[in-house]
Amino acid sequence: MTLKKQHLGEFYKELRLARGIKLKEVANACLSISQLSKFENGQSSLTVEKLFIALEAIHVSLAEFEHMANGYQENAFIERMTRAGILTIQRDIEGLLVLREEMDQTKKNDTYCRLNNILTLKMLASIDANYCVPEADKKFLVKYLYEIEAWTEYEAYLFGNTMPLLSDQDLIFLKTAFLERNKFYKSLPNHRKQAQTILLNCLSELIERGLFEGLDETIKEIEELITFQDMFSIVILNFLKLIVEDIQEENKKAEIETYIETIATLGNKELAGWFKFKATTFQIL
Repeated sequence: MTLKKQHLGEFYKELRLARGIKLKEVANACLSISQLSKFENGQSSLTVEKLFIALEAIHVSLAEFEHMANGYQENAFIERMTRAGILTIQRDIEGLLVLREEMDQTKKNDTYCRLNNILTLKMLASIDANYCVPEADKKFLVKYLYEIEAWTEYEAYLFGNTMPLLSDQDLIFLKTAFLERNKFYKSLPNHRKQAQTILLNCLSELIERGLFEGLDETIKEIEELITFQDMFSIVILNFLKLIVEDIQEENKKAEIETYIETIATLGNKELAGWFKFKATTFQIL
């Protein structure tokens, strides 16, 4: 049952009872039994600070609570952007247009509505040259990213998926801004995965633009985030390394072709197709 159908406190009560924890075991000097009881019965709400205390007492993180209370569904924006990424790989223009219209119908904030529209338009432009992001929108995007001092997952995602719209100078500066944020969040597993994707996108963009100064540093930054469990990121990083070696006058064409064929043979034809597209973009195949 999602929060739309059930009060937040009611959901908390279900979790507490399912774990065999009594109200008196949750209550403390900062959170009384009376406050908890009123919260669970929908008579009042808890401050964020007290909600943290209540969740810690039943050994549930805020992220887990939100995810469970939302019916184990992804955040609506992340779900749509995941879908947009798949549609882009599939070069499905009609699907992206439907998604863009769907997002337009959820207008709540003019700034975010415009930013989300820039995201989908950029994805359309990567497939069909008839679509393009206006210069005014590019300036709006850059201004937004520069002015937000405390980046959240949203800004990180925005940066990671709009790099082709940025100037060389803005790309390099904002990558540094992202890495500064990463220092505070890198212990979070979900953020580490996101950071890998963003830096891999950045590496690909730097290669495509011929910006080789500092490329080794970006590769090192990615490698520091990767563990033996991150096979998908490792496969992409090794492919991009081969591209760099080929561009730097080491003939790696045959090796790259074999690499792409291996990925296809292992069953990931979509990734193999993306590799082939990238190798063509870099005029290797």
